[in-house]
Amino acid sequence: MGSDNAGNYGNAWAGNGGTGFGDWSFSNTSGNGSQNGSFLATSSGNSDLSIATSGKGWGLYANSGQTANAIRTLTGGNLVAGQSFSLRMDNGNVNSGGSVGFSLRNSAQQNRFEFYFVGGQNNYKININGTETDTGVGFTSGGLNLIFTQNGANGYTFSINGSTPLTGALSASDISEIRFFDFNSGGGNNVYFNDLAVVPEPTNIALGIFGAVGGLGGLVRWGARMKSRVQN
Repeated sequence: MGSDNAGNYGNAWAGNGGTGFGDWSFSNTSGNGSQNGSFLATSSGNSDLSIATSGKGWGLYANSGQTANAIRTLTGGNLVAGQSFSLRMDNGNVNSGGSVGFSLRNSAQQNRFEFYFVGGQNNYKININGTETDTGVGFTSGGLNLIFTQNGANGYTFSINGSTPLTGALSASDISEIRFFDFNSGGGNNVYFNDLAVVPEPTNIALGIFGAVGGLGGLVRWGARMKSRVQN
């Protein structure tokens, strides 16, 4: 089990303010800080930040054709069947052809699941092994609550703001890290993230904590709490 939020950080987005995750690492396609980078956003300085915890969120920016990345490993190992990964994401406008979102990857940095919005399009998309699927959820600047659940036999479910989950199959069940990204969203356009969580612990799955009755009810209540945290 793991959790973290931007409110756990002081004046900078660095290190590790939570549990169940490794330290943050950052990689950008340009060394020019005016073209891309990461920052600890505050509500007072970013009126478009709608998913703040204690007035803070994790922010990425990129322009001039560049990309900013924030990467973090899951210290508990690969997601296993029955575990869910949740986060909140908030994007503003995105330059035509630019994209913002997150990837769930294996230790070799291969994408197993990707969720994003592309500037100039209408809806958010997911990508599994090179196959893009339209989620049917349109652009919003009001923030998104996202829950990815690893199922058996490489299956997954994915819920956006409590919607009926999308389902499908991954190429492999070896997700061990998350990547936030901003590719050329444009000057003044940022993407924000917050509230990471992985539940339950693998040992609890084996013990049936999320089994038949009690577990299902717990997951439903947890999902409801996540949905209620969307701030408009």
